Amino acid sequence: MTNYYVLNVDDAFAGEAPKDYDWDSKLSSRSLREYIKNKREFPSFTPNLEIKIYRDREFSQVRDFLHCMLDGLCFSEKVKNIFSEFNLPKHKFYPIKVVLPKKRLKLLKSSPTDTLTYYNLWYSFYDLTNQYKLIDFSKTKIIAETPAMTREVVKVTSSEEWEQLPEKNKMLREELKKYTNEFDMPLKDCFEKVDSLRRQIVGMTSTDEIVFSKDFDHSIDLFEIPAFSSRTYISDRLGERLKKENVTGIDIYRPQSIGGPKLTWQ
Repeated sequence: MTNYYVLNVDDAFAGEAPKDYDWDSKLSSRSLREYIKNKREFPSFTPNLEIKIYRDREFSQVRDFLHCMLDGLCFSEKVKNIFSEFNLPKHKFYPIKVVLPKKRLKLLKSSPTDTLTYYNLWYSFYDLTNQYKLIDFSKTKIIAETPAMTREVVKVTSSEEWEQLPEKNKMLREELKKYTNEFDMPLKDCFEKVDSLRRQIVGMTSTDEIVFSKDFDHSIDLFEIPAFSSRTYISDRLGERLKKENVTGIDIYRPQSIGGPKLTWQ
């Protein structure tokens, strides 16, 4: 069985979109995200991705991994070539124009210009690859925050039920409107009904342990479970390769050693 570790990108090499970046462009990173969310597939266009590195020396130490606001992972061509040899979820590599601070150029003798080309590994475990199907929901205890300011156990037993939660939330909110005024305050004699409805609406979710089903594909070398963990998990195979190639800008930890849910396989 494959062992999995947490891949953490440090912020020694970090940046943000340039001030003049056109977020409303059809080729922006926002448009890319929205297209994939709505179509559940990759677009035919290549997005215009650009990151300007912070001038503060603390955040402008060139590394193989880049810490920025783009979805997925951002890294050098060296890392792109390594990842291409492993079993990844449905994905694409998009080029990123990385603009360096002028003062940093003096230290980069190998770079005659003020830019570098990095790559954005774009994937989505909900919109493109439904990784939730690999969770055994009957054995995974999920806790949700609710509009009633309570923490409730979410009673789902399958990925199908989990995927229906947004629609269920929508129906509950519509029902809630019947018993509240325009300020979302309970109407007279409706407090118990309103409280009950608010307790059923699923907000932010968390779990102490994710139990995977027996169908989990242990050949996969990278995965995420965004509803229950903010971590990116990589296989021991990929982790060892990154260490062997002296890839910079990351730390690799055992799950739970830096927080997050326990991962359990059956």
